[in-house]
Amino acid sequence: MSKITIPPFDPEEKRGADEPFDGTLPSEVDVVRELMADMAEPEEEPEIQAELAALDGADDSDLLDEYEDEVEELDGDGEDEYDEEDGGEETPLSTPVNMTKEEYVAMFTAFQKVLGSLRTFSMMLVMFIVYIVIIGGSTIAMFVQTGQWDPLMLLLNVVTIATGAVTLGVVRRRVTKNAVQTYEAGDIDGYYGEITVTPQYIEKKVYDGAVRIPFDERTVYIEDTCGMQFVSQGVSRGIVIPARCATEALSADIRRAVFAPNCRVRRRVIKRMPSLAAEPIPRQVFEEAPPTLQEVAVRYEPEEIRKIVTDAGWKNYVSSLPILGSFALLCGTLTAMMEESIPVFFVTVVGIMLALLLLSMFSARSKANAAVYAPNALTMRVILNRYGVAVEAQATADTPTNRVLTRWQTLTRAVERADCVELIGAGRMIRIPKRCILDLDGFRQTVDAHYPPKA
Repeated sequence: MSKITIPPFDPEEKRGADEPFDGTLPSEVDVVRELMADMAEPEEEPEIQAELAALDGADDSDLLDEYEDEVEELDGDGEDEYDEEDGGEETPLSTPVNMTKEEYVAMFTAFQKVLGSLRTFSMMLVMFIVYIVIIGGSTIAMFVQTGQWDPLMLLLNVVTIATGAVTLGVVRRRVTKNAVQTYEAGDIDGYYGEITVTPQYIEKKVYDGAVRIPFDERTVYIEDTCGMQFVSQGVSRGIVIPARCATEALSADIRRAVFAPNCRVRRRVIKRMPSLAAEPIPRQVFEEAPPTLQEVAVRYEPEEIRKIVTDAGWKNYVSSLPILGSFALLCGTLTAMMEESIPVFFVTVVGIMLALLLLSMFSARSKANAAVYAPNALTMRVILNRYGVAVEAQATADTPTNRVLTRWQTLTRAVERADCVELIGAGRMIRIPKRCILDLDGFRQTVDAHYPPKA
């Protein structure tokens, strides 16, 4: 992609034969307008459309790095160019969308393939298959040579197969479980919202406000057969457009904005999404914002933050025990075979599990210490309404407020301790120090009314 350069201005070129030159040069804006008008000439449109079509058809290619390189070749700020071109005259596209649980799980899985735990899933699967083939082949070769099965080799085969099955199975199951929990925790009217697309951002209007994601280098665009989605650093909620709700016009406008040469969005196209909607889904009327039943302004002390993060680290360690245990068993089996000693097996397994526990705790403690000194990390707002428990917080003063809702139906535990109240559900834990709750009796009544204690 070549740079756009502005040729030197020739005062005799643009004035008529009878127009005297008064020595006034045009402004930079006038020159840029003229260049952009030249770029939009009809004879050049087929080439531009062909380039966009080629970009749209990208399949299973790592567009993140490719487009970052192209952006560096461009001059100026893309947002300013769009402002000059649009002039505020175009009406942004607004299209209603919603999402089923199955669509959410599919899009969550696509996200994990690009930025989450499934990035290395295929590589892990191949490694386990190759390893099993090598171990199994060695076992069979030893049997052919000696005429008898080696018990330790057979044990190694069993442990290897079990480790691979448990590890890959747990990873896939955890992704699906987290997706279902997240969907159910925040499902209000099927995640209905209205999508607006401009050259500078994409926005989804929802029942409690709007989520806006700018088209800049912090944003990642993911496209798969199930839909399109946008995620951005500093924005707690993403924007998802399922293929079922995507019209040809909406898909074209999104791709036109995302694949524009000066757009800094990092793109990852797994497979091209088909536009399955012949027309937009019916619009819904947004309900008024639910009244606040209780609101608590929370400010954590440094030790409280450390305890929360440390408890989360311990929880992650416990939930990862199937994977960590399988890994320890495999290492213990290999060590026992080399040393030809059964006690070595148990010492290796226990040692690895303890080492992983200490590493997990040390990592959690380090994150806790970093969180203590992060801007705005110690403050948040907890709002109870008829939908559930909403938590609002800001990563920094310059980022938008993140709002995460946990519906009452998804809460599994509501615990009052000596110094705090814990609301647990959907894979989340909200810990509120009692000293921050001004009306503790009213708080208890609100929680009990929407989440009755289980007998």
